[in-house]
Amino acid sequence: RKTAPMIRAGVLPPDVPLPIDIVLHPPEQKIDGKLAGFSGIWTGEWKFATFRGLATRNHVLAVERIHPKEASIVVGIGELPLIPEATRVVQPSWRRVLAKVVDGTLVFNALSGATVTYTLNSDGTITGTSVGSVVGRTTLRKVAGASEPPMDIDH
Repeated sequence: RKTAPMIRAGVLPPDVPLPIDIVLHPPEQKIDGKLAGFSGIWTGEWKFATFRGLATRNHVLAVERIHPKEASIVVGIGELPLIPEATRVVQPSWRRVLAKVVDGTLVFNALSGATVTYTLNSDGTITGTSVGSVVGRTTLRKVAGASEPPMDIDH
């Protein structure tokens, strides 16, 4: 099993759990160039509005496979420290999801019921928005070297 050197080098946030069976597949030739740009591993921080300001959580998005109408993705999120509005610390977690492709964006429903949307920007970043009982936003940057498929990563 090959492991990605970026894991050992500390490129991904250490508090974000990921499954050990992530495999990145190259976009098929028929995939639109902009849509193909989602492929790979992305990292950043979610920022959530609270009554006392912004709360942040580390985030990793792995786009394993992209098709014209859907994408297989893994979303991992770090710990949310206890904030005054919370009744408990929100633990780190990951989830594999089949996201829909809607007008060039990736969209899925989080377990919380929030609608999460990822949009690829012209500067090569991804903007993520989460709209539900809490509103959040993230800017993700692609992890260099994380799109040479297929690749197994351990974290």
